[in-house]
Amino acid sequence: FPYVKKPQEQLPNKIDNPFFFLFKIMHENQLAGFYEVEGLDEKSARLNGLAVLPVFRQQGLGKKMLQHALQLLKQQGFETVWLLVKQQNAIAKIMYEKHGFGFQRMLPKKIDNASVEEYCLNLNNA
Repeated sequence: FPYVKKPQEQLPNKIDNPFFFLFKIMHENQLAGFYEVEGLDEKSARLNGLAVLPVFRQQGLGKKMLQHALQLLKQQGFETVWLLVKQQNAIAKIMYEKHGFGFQRMLPKKIDNASVEEYCLNLNNA
């Protein structure tokens, strides 16, 4: 999975966050994908990662996971969701935009040597 690796020391802080959620999606007893979200404060959350293994792509699994994540965050009382996406990941950006996310800005950081864009969604309008 293309995912930002976190130092092991950060795991306890993440796991102790009561608004940290990690879900996986299975297909015939195989891990097909996952997503991770966490609360940043009382009203905003971040989708830290959403990935589907290449063999399971183009089957709507990413869309299902994104819809599940947004429903979960809305139920938990979050109003805003942030995410980062690689600039060249056109398929992901289209999916996020179809769900109401809007481009906010280019970030000075890179992920896997790729430029990164920040997107945001107001859950009250979703």
